[in-house]
Amino acid sequence: IDENRRFAFGGTVSSFLKTPTAEPYFKSRKEDELWRAFVHQDLADTSVDENEEQEQLKMSRFFINDENEKFTLHNHKFVLEKNFITILVQVHDRLDLLKVLLDSLKSVRGIEKSFLVISLDTLIPEIEEYLKNYVTFCKLAIIHHPFSMAFYKGQFPAESPTDCPKDLKVATDVTCNRAAKADKYGHFREVKYSQIKLHWTWKLNFIFSRDEIGTVLLLEEDHFLAEDALWQIENSLIPTIKESKEMIVGTLGTYIKSKQAPTYKTDYLRKGVWISGQHNMGMVVDRAFYDNLKLNAAKYCFYDDYNWDFSLMSLAVEQQWRVLFPVMPRIYHLGGDCGYHSKSHSCNLQAAQEFVRKTISSSNALLFQKLTRVSNTGPTKYPKLKANGG
Repeated sequence: IDENRRFAFGGTVSSFLKTPTAEPYFKSRKEDELWRAFVHQDLADTSVDENEEQEQLKMSRFFINDENEKFTLHNHKFVLEKNFITILVQVHDRLDLLKVLLDSLKSVRGIEKSFLVISLDTLIPEIEEYLKNYVTFCKLAIIHHPFSMAFYKGQFPAESPTDCPKDLKVATDVTCNRAAKADKYGHFREVKYSQIKLHWTWKLNFIFSRDEIGTVLLLEEDHFLAEDALWQIENSLIPTIKESKEMIVGTLGTYIKSKQAPTYKTDYLRKGVWISGQHNMGMVVDRAFYDNLKLNAAKYCFYDDYNWDFSLMSLAVEQQWRVLFPVMPRIYHLGGDCGYHSKSHSCNLQAAQEFVRKTISSSNALLFQKLTRVSNTGPTKYPKLKANGG
């Protein structure tokens, strides 16, 4: 396979982010309007009343873009050495889940050598204060997704009065912006879901605009890490991937389907085809992964699916991506009934934590074991592609 398409690993080191190459998005009303005109193309924009609320939202947008441009680094006592790992976490508004994730990160061996970047799509002082006060165990940066629905009202990218209802094919008498395309099922966008893909894509663009970024671990606010997660990335996943000529995405594990906490008797690396619904958690990517995504941006962005992982799946099938992950997961999903998509009202975060801790402790002897055995016992066939729309 062409060498520049491999997901090869290797960090770089320099003045570390002192001169970011990313341009600010907009710092004035004129720049804001120019961006909106570009995004809308031939679609009519929605005008909003110039009132105090809209002025506050504009000030919020200018503030977060100024903060993004500054890219302030916290905890200067930590010095990042060559081949450091960036931990990039996408966060919505669940501070309770985020606290659990941060608690697990604090216990990860080698966390002091990593760079933690929290990407927020809200501006909630309580979350920001907690991050600055609690995260004292590694270098930290906080960024904000500037195109979040939280920073707009009555116009794109938030909901707009001219938006078509999701099920327009039912409400045919409704007058709306029909120039906006519906998905393959005849449905129009649902902002709170479609913005997740926008956020995921933006944060990847933002972080890889910094030349010093090499290996990146992708997390979300409802994840939990085992204490040897970074150790396994450095000692098992990266060395094995570097030896391969295939296009491989590393992950820290896959989902546990059992209702009972499993006990693992042995551990090794499992290899198979990358499947979005199984291997979207704790992905370990690098600049070659990002460059490949940039080259195929049109396919990814215009794939008719509001999920970032299912959109990646369209590329995975075409390019025959492979995945490598440990049999014993080093990452766990606390979502389930507590997650963003859940419609359940039975979320028990304490029970979810206890399940994960019991799983890890029951297989504690397997932690910090270098995994050199690779078994081709992962998934062997890609599922039939089916875009979810949205």
